[in-house]
Amino acid sequence: MFHKKKSVSDLLKEMQGRQTHMAIVMDEFGGVEGCVTLEDLLEEIVGEIRDEKDKVQQVFQSEGNDAILTNGDIEIDKINEIFKTNIPEGDDYSRLNGLLHKKLRDIPKEGDKVEIESIRIMVEKVEKNKPKKIRIEKIK
Repeated sequence: MFHKKKSVSDLLKEMQGRQTHMAIVMDEFGGVEGCVTLEDLLEEIVGEIRDEKDKVQQVFQSEGNDAILTNGDIEIDKINEIFKTNIPEGDDYSRLNGLLHKKLRDIPKEGDKVEIESIRIMVEKVEKNKPKKIRIEKIK
């Protein structure tokens, strides 16, 4: 059992240390808030983990010449290709979800903004702690 205020990275390390794949999350009163799986934590860091049964979705939608709408699953390589940037992947992530988690030092929330190289990343919609709508635009 873990407190809901525990960070994603701390919880991941603890679950790996205990060699467990599921944990109960408690609220501040000791009641059950829900459960979290190892896959949930990994997806918070690296983005959606797909298997052969998952359908492939379009990764982004163009919004004119200098902006796109996407979700956190877009590969950093794809962002670099679209915006002609050179944003490096991290040691433990290759998708926008992981980059946002590292830069924000928290799970992305609606309204969060990050500027890196020549682009601005704005989290517009989050569902179940996962960024579902993110606007990326060139900084002019």
